[in-house]
Amino acid sequence: MMETLLAILSTASVTALVTWASTKGKTKAETAKIVAETYGKIVDDLRSQMKFQGEQLNQQTIQITKMQERELEHMKMINRHDKEKKELIAKHHKEITELNDKHHKEKTKLITAHQIAETELKAEIQKLKNDLGSRMDEIENKLQ
Repeated sequence: MMETLLAILSTASVTALVTWASTKGKTKAETAKIVAETYGKIVDDLRSQMKFQGEQLNQQTIQITKMQERELEHMKMINRHDKEKKELIAKHHKEITELNDKHHKEKTKLITAHQIAETELKAEIQKLKNDLGSRMDEIENKLQ
């Protein structure tokens, strides 16, 4: 009976060992297939993400280009306004200088005219004083 038991156990062990060996290869193959499919999905997902990010980068590049174009237009406007401002300042400075020169000439003419009138008035006053002095002398002589 022991021999029968040993024979059964030996046969069961061999059968278990063969079953284990054959299923081990199948399990490895199934695992490898699952791993390959998983990595395939991961690669596909990464490709999709890279494509999406590439599209986003393209859109951002387009936006940046448009913003650079607008910035260039704005810089041109600023430069044009700066030029116009400088021209206006130069024009107004010239006009102010011309007005100051005109005012200075008019002021000089007025001062000269005033000085001439003052000199004439002083001469007139001196003449009147002299005439008055002469009349006073005449009156004093008549009174004596």
